[in-house]
Amino acid sequence: MVLREIENARLLGRAIVGNAFEHLPAPYALYIKQIAKETPTRYNQNGKELILALTKQIDETLPQRVKIENLLSTPWSLRRGERVKIKPSRVAASIIAFTDVQGKHIIEDFFPVAYIQTFLAQVEKQAAIGGQPLTIPEQFALALQITDNNPVAASLLAHGAYRAIGRGKDAKISPDLSFSLEKAMSLARSTADLHTVNSPSRDPLGDTYHWWASFSAGLVFTLAREEHPIQSRLYTTAFYHEAALTTFVRKNVLRKTNLTNHHKDVDRQGLQAGITVGNFLKTK
Repeated sequence: MVLREIENARLLGRAIVGNAFEHLPAPYALYIKQIAKETPTRYNQNGKELILALTKQIDETLPQRVKIENLLSTPWSLRRGERVKIKPSRVAASIIAFTDVQGKHIIEDFFPVAYIQTFLAQVEKQAAIGGQPLTIPEQFALALQITDNNPVAASLLAHGAYRAIGRGKDAKISPDLSFSLEKAMSLARSTADLHTVNSPSRDPLGDTYHWWASFSAGLVFTLAREEHPIQSRLYTTAFYHEAALTTFVRKNVLRKTNLTNHHKDVDRQGLQAGITVGNFLKTK
């Protein structure tokens, strides 16, 4: 137990240090500069409306009660043909921002390359067919189709895909997760913006990536709370305060400006949505 808590502390420490020393890769900096010149054509619903839409989708795709343990595995297999088990510690190590910056290996469990490519291609295709960017529920619907209607795997897939295209640093997992500026702009135009309060710049890819990261965290940690109570509470609290803490360290300790925005609004909205949907699944 003590060793596990030490590792939890190390993980959160790596995230803070990684954020502090993070820098913008050149293609991403160009994407931020170019997307700022374009006016958003569609916004997502507010937090409560998003939750209602997501729970409705789950009701329609999972009409019968499903055991939680059956949801905590992925339809893709990465090791010896076995499906990946979704555990709080590995989810946290995989999706907490910047834990990999200081040379740490990315946990690849939740970055299924072929699934990510399929998902992003579908986002572009459906946005083109509909003539407008896709909202969070529309992205979720695509991810559900690809993941056998598993809402947990669907959220992790959406996160992995948007992180790969929105962060530009996951080619170390696979060269197939390296994207051109043109592809990033195309997917940004295919992605509905999120309403933010404190954002100094427009960033639909980054905001969406952070929303899905926090949603996945809230969902997984809520579903795993009975089996992993301490870890689940710790990581839920960490995700809630991460943006504020890392911004404080970067600005007041290292005297650096934020890279683009701290995504605090979308982080907390996504986290609350994930917790609510997780509780919905537990009582469904």
